[in-house]
Amino acid sequence: MGHVKVKNVITVNCQIPGELGSSASIHSKTSLMDADFALISLEPFILSDMRTHDDRPGLSVGESTRVREIMSYWGKEISDFVEAGKTIFVLLSEYQVAYTQYGEALSNYDLVPIRMHTAPSSGVSMVLSQGENPLREYWEHFGEYSRYCVYIDPKVSWNPLVKTRTGDRSLGGLFRHERGGTGALVALPWLDLHGDGFRDKVGEWTPEAKGWGEQYLKSLSALDDAIRNPHQATPIPDWAKDWRFETAEEKVLSRRLLEIDEKAKLLDREREDIVARLDDEGKLKRLIFDQGHSLEQAVIRAMRLLGFEANQYRDSQSEFDVVLKSPEGRLIGEVEGKDYRAINVGKMRQLLTNLLEDSSREEVSQPARGILFGNAYRLTSISERSSEQFTARCKQMAEQFDVVLMRTSALFEVARALADRPNDDFATACRKAIFATSAGEVEFPPVPDSEEDNG
Repeated sequence: MGHVKVKNVITVNCQIPGELGSSASIHSKTSLMDADFALISLEPFILSDMRTHDDRPGLSVGESTRVREIMSYWGKEISDFVEAGKTIFVLLSEYQVAYTQYGEALSNYDLVPIRMHTAPSSGVSMVLSQGENPLREYWEHFGEYSRYCVYIDPKVSWNPLVKTRTGDRSLGGLFRHERGGTGALVALPWLDLHGDGFRDKVGEWTPEAKGWGEQYLKSLSALDDAIRNPHQATPIPDWAKDWRFETAEEKVLSRRLLEIDEKAKLLDREREDIVARLDDEGKLKRLIFDQGHSLEQAVIRAMRLLGFEANQYRDSQSEFDVVLKSPEGRLIGEVEGKDYRAINVGKMRQLLTNLLEDSSREEVSQPARGILFGNAYRLTSISERSSEQFTARCKQMAEQFDVVLMRTSALFEVARALADRPNDDFATACRKAIFATSAGEVEFPPVPDSEEDNG
């Protein structure tokens, strides 16, 4: 018998009736790379547990952090998946928004790493765009189950596939990867995969639901084929893939293709492992150009190389960028990056507030010192940056409140040296230099050369 390839699909934040394919929670760190194509639902997942001062949906510090981490992880997964030449289908659900304590709006649509403006709406009257439209077979089966929840105004080039009947509003479409290739993100109008009547009284999928799910998976698979092969006028129907219609050479090639697919999966897993390791190794470099959460993680990695216990701290009341412990003492740190300016007193005030909150915790027996990590002029070459990395007022407050100032570019030099050649004596000397700093910026000891290490 000839080989009819069964595609592997991963669904995120949803499940195809009959539990077809592999499903992943939006809160998991599942890789998409093992899938031939993927389906993700934007069904609301943000837990808005409070209200803002103007009665808008609000988020606690912990929930804000959790939502950002979800968006960061899946945004990168989706980008990498499309860049790898694969197709991801996105079900456009109801629009959900909530606000952080700083007034920043976070939406479930931020999960998609494509710049597009969405306007909440609702309706069922839709038509396919004219011309060659890969969505036609899918729409014949599932257009009647679909409805729209948003209008889309993309900020990047895309091919609209579904519009309002008047044709003036986009409701779904196809984004190609910016570097070309076969990878694509397909935005589909909402379709409820957990509809009424899909499960029996004990919660099992009904036979009708399983048949519906099988047809849905087949339609997505055919749509994936049509997108990968845009010049193919009609996707090959399932019945035409039967081995009885194959030539002898087709059978040989099908078996060969199966062997190559298995090897490709192994290579994909190896590539994914190398990419993850490379990303981890490259974190230190972010000390010289990054800001925000990435810079915080780079500081934590660097301080661990210096022999500190280094972690972030978050609870319902407090949020500290970094907490540091070592035999020499304990530090509470704030991390700041500025594009083209010196580090000012804004973060210094936040750090002083954090020190007060930390000292009020019952488990803290001795107050910590403060340390402000600054990556000033981060978008400028290091050799061209101003020598004044911290403003005069910032330095004055640091001296007044016994706060240590540290350039992340200086931290990078000693951390890289310790990553390349671990040296306990040098790490200890670096820690002592930090705690010995009483005013101004930390001056690290010179990096020992390899001969000194080996001698």
